[in-house]
Formats: sequence, structure tokens, C-alpha cells
Amino acid sequence: MVNIIKSVISKACHAIKACDIFGKRITLNYKGNEKHQTFIGGYASILFILTILGYTTYLLRDMFRKDPIVYSTSRIIKDLTTDTSEHKPAEHGFAVALGFRYRNVSLLDEELLKKYKVTAYQYHSISDPVNGGWINKWTELDLVKCGENFPYKNKTLLAHYNIDNYVCIKPTNYSLLGNWYTDIGKGLRIFIDKCTSYYRDDCDSDEDIYSDVFQDWFDIIMVDNYFDPKDFTNPIKSYLTQKHYHSYQKGFSVHTDIFLKENKVSMQEGFTNLEGENHEKFYSVASEKFDKYASSSSTFGRIYIHLDPEVITHERSYRSVYDVLGNIGGITSLLNALTCAVVGFYSDIIFKHKTISNIYTFDVDEIDKDSRRENINEDEENSKRELRSYDKNIFSDNLQVVRELDEEDKKDFDQEDEKDRKVKKMRRIGVKKTRSNKLKTLLVFSPDDENLLKKTLESKRRYAYSNFDVIFGFLFCCRKLYKKKQINYDLYQKGLKRYYHDLDAVNIISNLHQLNIMMKVVFNERQQILSSFSNLRSLEDDTSKKLRSRGVVSKYKHRHFKAKYSQQKESIKGLIENMRKSTLSNYDKLLIAQIDPKLSETMNLLSIKEKDQEKSFSLTNSPMEHIRDNSYPSSRKYYKNPEKAYLSDIELHFNKNGTSKKSKINSKEEDLDSLDIPQESIQVPTGNTLLSKTTIIQPATNILHLNKSPHDPSYDP
Repeated sequence: MVNIIKSVISKACHAIKACDIFGKRITLNYKGNEKHQTFIGGYASILFILTILGYTTYLLRDMFRKDPIVYSTSRIIKDLTTDTSEHKPAEHGFAVALGFRYRNVSLLDEELLKKYKVTAYQYHSISDPVNGGWINKWTELDLVKCGENFPYKNKTLLAHYNIDNYVCIKPTNYSLLGNWYTDIGKGLRIFIDKCTSYYRDDCDSDEDIYSDVFQDWFDIIMVDNYFDPKDFTNPIKSYLTQKHYHSYQKGFSVHTDIFLKENKVSMQEGFTNLEGENHEKFYSVASEKFDKYASSSSTFGRIYIHLDPEVITHERSYRSVYDVLGNIGGITSLLNALTCAVVGFYSDIIFKHKTISNIYTFDVDEIDKDSRRENINEDEENSKRELRSYDKNIFSDNLQVVRELDEEDKKDFDQEDEKDRKVKKMRRIGVKKTRSNKLKTLLVFSPDDENLLKKTLESKRRYAYSNFDVIFGFLFCCRKLYKKKQINYDLYQKGLKRYYHDLDAVNIISNLHQLNIMMKVVFNERQQILSSFSNLRSLEDDTSKKLRSRGVVSKYKHRHFKAKYSQQKESIKGLIENMRKSTLSNYDKLLIAQIDPKLSETMNLLSIKEKDQEKSFSLTNSPMEHIRDNSYPSSRKYYKNPEKAYLSDIELHFNKNGTSKKSKINSKEEDLDSLDIPQESIQVPTGNTLLSKTTIIQPATNILHLNKSPHDPSYDP
């Protein structure tokens, strides 16, 4: 039973593999040309075929049921001034009938002809380019009772309307063309007039006519048409419309304008669509217009039938054989692409794995089988030997009677038999050695060869992919791409920061270069020396601070240096700053206006901004602590006595030799011993006493002009 089940399963597996339509044609030297088929390809092929068959069945069912229907309509406006084609609505199902709604009489009865005159005309108007008017041509049409002449198939409904007593137009070849404003126009007009002597002599009196007219309800019945896309036998259907019914009044006539709209139909014929499309046409009532208050003494009503400029196109189609084939081809291509993308990948992996395993693998069990076979042969020989010895003993026991034979003959016989056995044995041993040598040369590998072969097989395992390996490889690639993207982004940010850093450095160098150029242009030689000296001192201060922060200068030397030179350093810095400000102010006053007016204005604005932002300073631990920088407009003080005004602009006038006199101030005269004061020293009021020498004091009126531009109207040097 188990063998039967196994055979059935093997046959089923073989049948599934045989269904593989995605297999590859391969050519191998040791196998020839054959098709490589797999179970995955077989399963996918069966699913692929079943899907195509199911979808084809679904499409064919819808095709024979003509479902779904593709229906569309389009509307266009026709230019009636250029349209020269005549339209005959009566030949395409349109009809009009006239009669009374509640009376079982006809307009063609003799007693009504004495009261009414109903006339139908086909008018044809042509514009007169010479006189500018119109040339009208009227053709009277015959009127008959409708009855069988009315083109409507539902006789039961016609009997309900009593259509036999209505009046219809007998000829159906009347045509419509253009409208009121075209050069050529054709239309249909129906007049309902009062009977007069112009028509016949036996007309009724006006009183009888009007009394009868006021009791009647005049009615107009039309056959309207529409298109039903779901009906494949008779898609153009008709119905009755009864919209015009009204009573007439004395002295008034009712004018009715009816516009007919053209409808074109395009329908598919057959499943193969080889017959082409069926084109038909019909007319429907587009709109109606009533005018109930037109004054007239002899006319009760007028009906005008015109052509509407709008045209409706109906298109109906359903699924054909070509659509079915196209859909099948599309779904086949899609499924084929998806299946090849999935099945082809695994089939290729299985093919490579099996092919390489068939080429590079070897079976070690064959050697074991050969060794076992050799052992079995030896056992057989041993058993044969035992059997021979046993037979020999029996033979010797049973043949004691032959002992009388000649002893020499027996010896010769035994020697000859032993010799034959030895020859056979040597032959067997030679065959075994030859066979074992062949096996060793063919199937037995040395350890080095075996290791090399195993490494080769392990390297071929790259073809043996699993689903986990595929997913892991995909995620690893995504992670690698994301990491690479992040590295590129970090490098970009780093480069951007470096770029901004370099740009800032370039801007700083450019500003310093512009400042140096401006100083060279504005400052004279003496001012440039002072500026260089100030920059040198600031650089030395920064260098000493860095050395102290690094521990180069000892704490003892730092304290000694600070105690000895702090006051002197502050005094020098204050004096230099004062000299720079005073020199710039004087230069602004005397020289800048002569260089360039624009440069003067710029320097004045910069000087004012700089002075407004600075703070007043004082010399630390010196008698000059009462001096304040009052040169700024925001902090300048003025007194009544100009001699006692504490001015902010301290002007130091240097002699050519650069020598100075020393002055001692209170108890700290030693702080100024190392300073080179000009010959014209500073005189500062301290209480009631003055320092030595003369102090150059400018009047307060002149101080007001220090920060003004030479172009200022209030500037007075």
C-alpha cells in the first residue's frame, strides 16, 4: 500500500513538473539539450493557466450578455447659416395632429368648416440681396384625418386620445432648413383662421362662430422620439406628447413655435464589429414657445415648426471579440511578468544549485560498497574452501577402498590439483589488485584534493538562497543605502559649516583691509604711528593673557607686574585714547572737508556713532580722575566761565624734539616718571590749584563745532 501511495505521489510530482511552462532550455555536454523544469514553475504554471481561463470565461459571458454597455452622448451647436442640408422629420418618426380635446368632431367636418379654416403650408424664404427683403414661396399641404396615417404603433393609446377625429398632414416630404435669420429658410406653418367669405360663401355668423370657439379646447398631439441604449431590437422609441391645449379668445390669436432637434445614433453591430456601425437619425421636440396675446381679428392660432441648431450624437457599444482578446493579452502579459519575476528567480536558483551539485559532487558510498563487495567475495572463498575440505574428508572416508592405488599416482594427482588452485588464486589476486588500483585512481582522493573539492563546493553555496537570505539581503542593502545617504548628508553639513567659516574669515580680512586703507588715507604719519603703537599694545596684552592662562608666567611675576605697571599702563592707554580722539576731531575740523565731501559725511557719521557708544574714562589712582570725556554731545557739560569748563577734547601739542617736562602729582608722582610729556604739558584744575605749565583750553563755543560736518549750515569754524 505504501509503495502504491509513493508511486502515485511521484507520478503526480512528475506531472506537476511537466506543466512548467516557464522552464528554460539548457544545453549541457554530458546531458544534451533538455528543458529544466521545477515544482515551483509547475505550480505557478497551473495557477497561471487557471487564472487566464477563468478571466476568459468571465469576459466571454459579458460579451454574449452585451454587458456592460458603453453609452455616451455629445452635443454640438450647428451653424444654420452655413448648413445647406434639408431635414425631413416626418420620414424619421415625427408627426403632428390637430383637433379638439373634449369634442367628438373633426376639423374637416362640414359643419366645422363653416366656422374654421385650417391650412398647412411649406414656406420657402430666400433673402433678396438687391432690395434687401425676402422672397417667400408658399406651398399648401393636404390635411386628412389621422386614422392610419398617424405613425404611432400603440393603437390602444391612440383610441384613448380619439386620434381618428384629429387632422394630420398627408405628405411626409416637407423639409426644414435654416431659421428666421438665414439666407435660405424652410419650415412648416399651420394656420387656424375664422371662416370668411374669402374662403367660402356659407360661413356661419360671427356670433355662432365665437360662441362655439369659446366652448372648445384646441389640442396639439405630437409624436416625440428618444433613444434607449438597453434595447438592442428597437432602440429608437416614440411616445405621445400633449402639451398644447388652450381655448381661443375673441380678438386674440395664440402663436406657437415648435423647435425640432436632430439626433444622430451610432451603434455597434455584431461581436466581431466587422459589419461596421449602424447609423440612424431621429428628431425630438426641443422646446416650445407660446404667445397668447397676439391681437388678431380673423386668426385663432398659428403653429410654426422650426429646426433647432443643437445636434445630439448618441454612441452605444459593448464588448467585442477584439476587446476580449486585448484584455486577455493584457492580463496574460501582466501575470507572465509577475510570474517570471518570482518563479524565474527561484527556478534559476534551483537550476544552478542542482546543476553544480551534479557536476561537482561525488558519492563516497560507492567506495564503501566496493570494499564491502571485496569482503563478501573473501567470505565466499572461505566458505568454498571449507566446503571443499569437508567434501574432501567425506571423499577420503568413502574412498578408503582406493587406498590400494599407487602412492605415486596419488601424489602426482594431489600435486597437480594443488598447482591448479594456486594458479587460480594468483589470478584472482591479480584481478583484485587491478580493480582496487582503478578505484583508487578514479574515486579515491587524497586529503588535499578532498579539502580543495570541499572548499570549491562550499564556495558554490552562493546559489543556494533561501527566503530568509533574500529578505536579509534586501534589508541589508536598504540599510547600507540609508547609511551611505546619512554619511553624504553629514559630509554636506560639515562642508557647509566649513564654507561659512571660511566666508566669515574672508569677510573679516576684507574688513580689516578696508580699515587699513581708510586709515592710510585719513591719518597722517603721526596718527598712523600712534595707531600702530595702540595695536601693538593690544596685541602684547592679548599675548600676555594667553601666557598667563597657560601658566608660562608665574603667579609671583604676575602679581609684581600688575602692582608695578598697572597704573602706568592704564595712564598710557588713557592718554593714547585721548590723543587719538582729539586728533581725529581736529582732523575732521581742518582737513577732511578738503578731501571729499562724501568721505567727510561718512567719517562724521562714523565718528558720531563711535562717540555715542563709548563711555567716559578716567585715569586710575591719579589726580586726573576728575577729568571726564565730555566731548560727546550726550554728556558734554558747559559752564558760565569758559576757563573752568571741563572739556573733553584734550589737545596734546608735540614739539619737534619730542622732549617734555616732568610733573609730580600728590603722592603718586613716581607713576608718571617714565612718561614722555610734551613741552606743552597738561594743566588740569584740581580744587583751587593748577598743574604746572599751561593748559590749552578752547572756548565752549568752539567745542560745539567739533562734531559737526563742514557742510552743516550751522558750522562756523
